[in-house]
Amino acid sequence: MALEGGKGMVTTILLAIALAQTWNVEDGRPVLRGEDGTAYIFLGAETTPDDPPPPPPPPSEVLVVPTDYTTIQSAIFAAQSGNVIAILAGTYPERLTFPEVTNLTILGEGLVEFYGMDTQGADGLTVENVSITAPADVAGEAAKYAIFVRSDDVTLYNIYVHDVPGTAIFFKQSDNPQRGRVLDSHLYRIGKGIVLYGRGHLVENVEIERLVRDPDVALDADYLRAFGYDHIVRGVYAHGTILSEVFPSHVDGFQTFGADGRVLVNFLMENSWFDTYHQGALFSSDFDAGTIEATFLNCVFAGAFTADTGLSVTTKEQSSVMLINCFAGQANKGFFARDESQLHVENCIVLNSRGYWPEPGSNALITGGYNLVNPLSSPADQQFATDLINVDPLVILTPPTSMPFTMSEVFSLAPGSPALFAGSDAGSLGPR
Repeated sequence: MALEGGKGMVTTILLAIALAQTWNVEDGRPVLRGEDGTAYIFLGAETTPDDPPPPPPPPSEVLVVPTDYTTIQSAIFAAQSGNVIAILAGTYPERLTFPEVTNLTILGEGLVEFYGMDTQGADGLTVENVSITAPADVAGEAAKYAIFVRSDDVTLYNIYVHDVPGTAIFFKQSDNPQRGRVLDSHLYRIGKGIVLYGRGHLVENVEIERLVRDPDVALDADYLRAFGYDHIVRGVYAHGTILSEVFPSHVDGFQTFGADGRVLVNFLMENSWFDTYHQGALFSSDFDAGTIEATFLNCVFAGAFTADTGLSVTTKEQSSVMLINCFAGQANKGFFARDESQLHVENCIVLNSRGYWPEPGSNALITGGYNLVNPLSSPADQQFATDLINVDPLVILTPPTSMPFTMSEVFSLAPGSPALFAGSDAGSLGPR
């Protein structure tokens, strides 16, 4: 299977340059003499032992809202690179924009709430300890994106986004943002959770709860989408959408698709829990192979909203996906490959779902082994010689009760489980 995590050939060239001549000190200046006697003098700044040391850089200035500035926006316009804007508790009916400023910190002191932001121009922005919602009359771009990330090195820490009709956090494709961080945050009653574009983002310890699709804003609602390169998502708890709304809104746990220039290469999802979805994860690519390359490691797909039509993981077209140490339960299909996709399934448990199978008549390829499938829906379904078939895995599933969580808190095997010590040593596989 051709899944190398997006790695390419790298050639490193080391250039060693030897300098035959050496510097001498003549009349207090460093001098280099060439072979013909020519003197090359280092024209640096002259100093004496009595010169004072340079002054230390000034400390980061703290601008306090509303003490120093009545609005957050006025403080932002007054800020210089490296400043901290400390916001005292309160509701601020503002949607923030930024001038060309770097390494700015927005810090909530107490319960602070405002109406979203667009980070364009603010590389190195850090936003901590704030709540973001939408006004009742929200419209336009503000309705589509609560946090619109359009700059590099943006860190969002301990953010609560709630009751917005569009996407809670959106990294914009055309701005190609780099190295974003979404950490220890909670997204509640939103149209979509997080959409990643760009390169090198990290999403960690984020709860995405209760999707509500606004038909005037979006066609469907997904907990998480990702495109681009080198992203890591871990510790996500995606859940809580009302069952009657899952199918009409086509709620998916995770979705990506290769179309119109979109790719997903060297993507890792690990240690995450998904439930109440139509499809747990959907991978689709409608052009060249290699445009979708992803690994899911230690993930639980706890159950589709209905076992009759739900899917746990589906690969389509040219996508290439690895599933290692994953659980899929309560779905019409466990792991399903179609078209020309490649799906590797190893050390996984499929319970009360159809196991893993390629679509009849397709060129899909499923590889792997050391899985447990109970029950095997049809003798024609694909299985490997190392699989355990039609045995109870004695799985103990406990949805997360707090954030962050560990996988040992939410998934375990009871004593006597046939799956104990029955897998391969594949836990370290993946693009990183």
